Amino acid sequence: MTLVVRGATDHTVANGDLHVFGEVENSTTGSIYNVKVVGTFYNSSDQVVAISVVYTMLDVVGAGEVAPFDLALLDPPSSIDRYDLQVEYAITSSTPLRVEVVSHQGSTSNGDYHILGQVHNQNSFAVDSVRIIATFYNAQNQVIGAVISHAALDALSSGQTTAFDVVLADPPDSVDDYALLVEAERR
Repeated sequence: MTLVVRGATDHTVANGDLHVFGEVENSTTGSIYNVKVVGTFYNSSDQVVAISVVYTMLDVVGAGEVAPFDLALLDPPSSIDRYDLQVEYAITSSTPLRVEVVSHQGSTSNGDYHILGQVHNQNSFAVDSVRIIATFYNAQNQVIGAVISHAALDALSSGQTTAFDVVLADPPDSVDDYALLVEAERR
């Protein structure tokens, strides 16, 4: 089954690197992992001038979930006219291990966008490597950034709560909305 890439946008940062942001939607009926996004960049004559590869920010993507990516092309050729995105993945019997977001608030500070909040381990077991994956959208619902951040505490016992601060440095567009997913590993 072909997965859908949605909301893709591109942005050149101050040092000249090109970033393509987007989301991969898992339209299968099960979980997938090793979700690879391949960007092929073409010039105006439809010749390939660059290729870049990245994995989505979620390790395991459950059925119906979306996983953001940030495909970076360092020192891109000036002849880029367009790009195509392709997705490759593997099927897994693992279910994603999620931790609950119990509060969050986004705001702009000194040109950066911050999301402050708390996560809670609702599982009946301890978790560690708690990662908050944030996807940022503009008013057209296009992805304008994606960031992985770690919770204040690396490990959470069952029922424990901790804070987080996700920062999108110098967003290319004004942030209109964002989505949060929290991934962890069983301890």
